[in-house]
Amino acid sequence: LNLRLGSLKVRLDGFECRLTAAGEARAEATRRPSWEAQLQQEVAELARRTSAELEPRLEVVEQRLGALQRLCEEAAEQAIEQRVLSVRGSARRSASSAAVASSAAAASA
Repeated sequence: LNLRLGSLKVRLDGFECRLTAAGEARAEATRRPSWEAQLQQEVAELARRTSAELEPRLEVVEQRLGALQRLCEEAAEQAIEQRVLSVRGSARRSASSAAVASSAAAASA
């Protein structure tokens, strides 16, 4: 999931760079033949539309990634709590067994 998110961000950054370059190229377009300028504008428009389509998808992926991270953190916290409770329970049982054994030994003597 992180790889896909990274890949989409790289693509989005690439499109944004292309848009910037396209804006700079428009100034030069007056010196180019009209078909080349038109092609440049079409590419810039396509990059802008693609960027606009990808941005909401990236936001959804980031939200889901955040939710997944929270779930993992909660699961880890619960596992730690359960482990602590089980260790405490084992220690109490051991202490109770030792107390019973010492009481029985004292009563026998």
